[in-house]
Amino acid sequence: MKFCSCLALIAILAFTAVGCAESSPLSPSPAGVDLTGTWSGPAQDSYGGNGNLRATIAQFGSAFSGTWAITFPNPNNNNGGTVDGTVNGSKIAGTLRSNAVCPLSVTFLVNGNSMSGTYASINCSISITGSFTMAR
Repeated sequence: MKFCSCLALIAILAFTAVGCAESSPLSPSPAGVDLTGTWSGPAQDSYGGNGNLRATIAQFGSAFSGTWAITFPNPNNNNGGTVDGTVNGSKIAGTLRSNAVCPLSVTFLVNGNSMSGTYASINCSISITGSFTMAR
């Protein structure tokens, strides 16, 4: 009888632990979209003009990170670096970082395998803005 009581107690504790883990406030919320992959497409930049933006992104729950590069007809304007941010449904917000310019705040919407958005410099002596559309 003591053996059965112990098994029942272990089973109850195991189910309780699983239930608590699933409802933990520290668990990431469902992101709504999957950004993972390589994206590319046209960009319009206030400094460099028309260019091509390419990003490789890995998503983990509601967070993402990766790399980005933008190329222009004048290679002196090319730039690239890292990107990271958060996903809230199909709305994404993040920061583009590079050694060449100030950080850029980026926001975009994702619809399946396409995205479009804008970026703008953060606390910078020069104003850089742009827009883009990309697909994977």
